[in-house]
Amino acid sequence: MRYNFCTLFDKNYCTRGLALHASLVRQAKDFTLWILCMDDVVYDILTKLKLEQVELIRLSELEDDELCRVKTTRTAVEYCWTLTPSLPLYILTQHPELDHITYLDADTYFFSSPQPLYDEWKDQSILIVSHNYAPRFNYKVAESGIYNVEFLIFRNDANGLACLRWWRERCNEWCYFRFEDGKLGDQMYLNDWPTRFHKVVVVQHLGGGVAPWNIERFRFHQEQNQVMIDDLPVIFFHYHAFKLYAADAYDPLVGYYYCPALIRRLIYRPYAQALQQSLQRIQTIQPDFNFGFTTITPLQRFRRQVMLQLMNLPPLSWAYRLWRR
Repeated sequence: MRYNFCTLFDKNYCTRGLALHASLVRQAKDFTLWILCMDDVVYDILTKLKLEQVELIRLSELEDDELCRVKTTRTAVEYCWTLTPSLPLYILTQHPELDHITYLDADTYFFSSPQPLYDEWKDQSILIVSHNYAPRFNYKVAESGIYNVEFLIFRNDANGLACLRWWRERCNEWCYFRFEDGKLGDQMYLNDWPTRFHKVVVVQHLGGGVAPWNIERFRFHQEQNQVMIDDLPVIFFHYHAFKLYAADAYDPLVGYYYCPALIRRLIYRPYAQALQQSLQRIQTIQPDFNFGFTTITPLQRFRRQVMLQLMNLPPLSWAYRLWRR
């Protein structure tokens, strides 16, 4: 089938967005990816790169009076979350001939074809992905929700459009980076979708929605160059809170999530390499581009080393060199 994807990112996530696109070229093959460029830096770079199977959207094209009003009340991150439902709704409105649209977080990366997820979706209207927390993170359901916004399919029918319109209204009303009255950003609104809307599918395939908060639940291995989760291929991984400190140094621990050596080798190292390749592509267009890196102070590094010692992890593993095996 032909896939219709959309995502959004600013200059700080530009390398991640390019890595996502490269993974789709390899794994999805026949697709269109609409990218909402959150700033002119991204739009200019992507225009010059002329990425295949990509359609660019300027932020000003999507923003209406209501979004412009709430924009002044949101931080940059909060405004990105606010726009999440508006983007797929805008695309379906502009392209009524489309059968569906799939929203992707820009920090996702595909290891195999997404088709098994669409096979589950079948003739339904909406597909959502559970956090699928490891047992010790189950408490996070109360603060981050049952489902993750990382991968969402909306059919261009009455059910899919009703869901997007309702979600957009809620996010325009309230979308902040704090927990308040059972809400947090754009994500807690998904909690009751299976009962609020018709024809909603929750992904069952273990390879969809693999993330730092659930890797402890599963057994990973490599089989003929394919990363496997239990006995199924990993479809995509969500690199939540991934930190890049330099072109060749990254942090796979993302706070307090444990990242064993096998996961570093099979999942994090390929992504770090993909980000490095993205940076090299961008710097052919804009040589001084240096966005998306995290600065760590000596005090922060010391605190990280103390935390790692408390977790019984190697004290120097705060960042892994890209070429470290």
